[in-house]
Amino acid sequence: MRQLTLFLYSSLDGYAEGPNGAMDIVFVAYNEELEQFANKVLSTADTVLCGRQTYEMMYGYWPDMINNPEASEHEQNHANWIHNVQKVICSTTLQSADWITVHY
Repeated sequence: MRQLTLFLYSSLDGYAEGPNGAMDIVFVAYNEELEQFANKVLSTADTVLCGRQTYEMMYGYWPDMINNPEASEHEQNHANWIHNVQKVICSTTLQSADWITVHY
């Protein structure tokens, strides 16, 4: 049996969205401590499960960070990790998904 690890940004009132909607997570203070925590948690993961909006947000950002000279070391490392893991996308509306291995 596999282990499921949830890595979710959430505000103290339990919402996983900012004032401008679900993908507005400007309330996250991403710093070195959070980078280290993310690296530790995600280093054990080999599959990412997400919905259409998260997939589209990630696909719109991370592939360009792999070779981006302006990306931080953390961004480049995370971009390589996300590129290499299996991606499972749960969506009934996604028309195409070129960056994934499984689509439900």
